[in-house]
Amino acid sequence: MKTSETITKIAGALLSVQNEFVQIRKDKTGFLNQFASLESLIKKAKPILTSIGVNLLQPIEGSTVETWLIHAESGEYFMSSAEIPSMKDIPEGGKLHQGQKYGMNVTYQKRYSLASMLSWGTGDEDLDQSSVDKASNEVATHEELANFWSAIQEIKTIDELSAFCTSNSRPEIVKDLRQMYVDRKNQIKAKEQNENS
Repeated sequence: MKTSETITKIAGALLSVQNEFVQIRKDKTGFLNQFASLESLIKKAKPILTSIGVNLLQPIEGSTVETWLIHAESGEYFMSSAEIPSMKDIPEGGKLHQGQKYGMNVTYQKRYSLASMLSWGTGDEDLDQSSVDKASNEVATHEELANFWSAIQEIKTIDELSAFCTSNSRPEIVKDLRQMYVDRKNQIKAKEQNENS
């Protein structure tokens, strides 16, 4: 996170409404779980921020989403940035075309950046048993599952893995996709731990 040289006024303004930044209602359902949409976060945040003279901006700058909280009176700010996976990093497959997948990743980054800056709980998008229990008992073909596993093996980060699984969810593969997600997530974590050792 980056800040202005001084943050006294913006920090004080945000502190004055800290109790208003609470758990946001989960209004969307995806493959992985229920979550609070970007729209619901903005709808809740903007009136609160406006009441204390803080502007919210979320521009795309190059390959990142920036989230700015700017105190109108003083010009003080907090800014965080989140990398958007490049188009080459978004695996093929599923029902969405590349532009839709890119847009989904932008929205994902905006949602989590905003929630993080406001210390809001928004509903974990990690896999849980309830999402699997709701899935259909239909079965995918061996070839379909092999293609998904091949695509998943190319994914390098957990965020990209979550985005891929979300965009490719179908009732007949959700149980298998969940296991692939868990297996690949563990591989990615193990690789990161080895690199950091």
